[in-house]
Amino acid sequence: MKREKNLKRIAELLAWIQAKVQLFNKLHYLDINISSETFFADLLNLVMDLNFSNLNQQNMNNPYADLYDQMNNIYCQVTSEKTSGKIKESIDGVESLVSSDKDSRLIIFLLTSKPRFTTDFVTKKITFCKDNDIIDMSKLLHIISTKDNAKVLIIKEYLEHNLDAINEKEKTICSEDETIIQIIDYLSNTQTLSDEIDSIIDPHDKINRRFSSYAEYIKDEYKDLYVAYGISLSTVYGSLINDEIKRAIHNRYLKTLSVKALEICQNNPKMALDNLVIELNNVISSNGRNYDKSAIRFYLVDQIIKCNVFPNEVKYAN
Repeated sequence: MKREKNLKRIAELLAWIQAKVQLFNKLHYLDINISSETFFADLLNLVMDLNFSNLNQQNMNNPYADLYDQMNNIYCQVTSEKTSGKIKESIDGVESLVSSDKDSRLIIFLLTSKPRFTTDFVTKKITFCKDNDIIDMSKLLHIISTKDNAKVLIIKEYLEHNLDAINEKEKTICSEDETIIQIIDYLSNTQTLSDEIDSIIDPHDKINRRFSSYAEYIKDEYKDLYVAYGISLSTVYGSLINDEIKRAIHNRYLKTLSVKALEICQNNPKMALDNLVIELNNVISSNGRNYDKSAIRFYLVDQIIKCNVFPNEVKYAN
């Protein structure tokens, strides 16, 4: 029973790493760096009984390999880019590093799920097999499942010790980036497109005339929160809301959601904003994570200015 429990815990931790990588890839960030490549070197050493060291720690930075096992002459590229082009680039790069008289091997440690590669990867000076030498989290878990109970326990304890974010996930608040990403994912991936609300984009009229009693409050909210969240919002929003259909879904859904909230709160934008923060937080926190409510609030205030929250419906236009 302990073995089964330990393997399940390892599966959860590896799944968290993969989910984190996929989340950051949506922002076109570089590969996730949990504790530098050393983390992955030590993990692979435990699982595969190898002797990887971090090439970057040895001041041997190169784009083709992150880890190297000198004893077994094995190079490893740690990446989240699952394309044939990336693998070919790694093969060519490692072959430029080795001499033909050495029996060198390349492993690709893929931090995302492995696709079905149809390409035949031709090598000249190194050993590389796409079936055996491309290792994703699922394959890594399979390898771990073949280990004895003592090794399984060691791997589990290693992951738990190093992935502090896992141990503290119920206690800590997610970053503003993660929070905003989750909001956008939720709003732009609804199953159906909300009815279009006939509206006019005029934030000045909305804030200074329609909500004149709350104008200073809205402006102050934006200014105060911008200092902490402005850069994150700009980065995330520009990266994720770049698809026309998703943008339309996002905007329509947000308009519909906020109009309903405003109606319930009898046209009080402050109260409606409070309710929207609670509603969105409840939705995205359903997975047990604790998100940054202030980041949610700033996102909604920014959308007030973009006229997707409390839209200027034509019937209210000046």
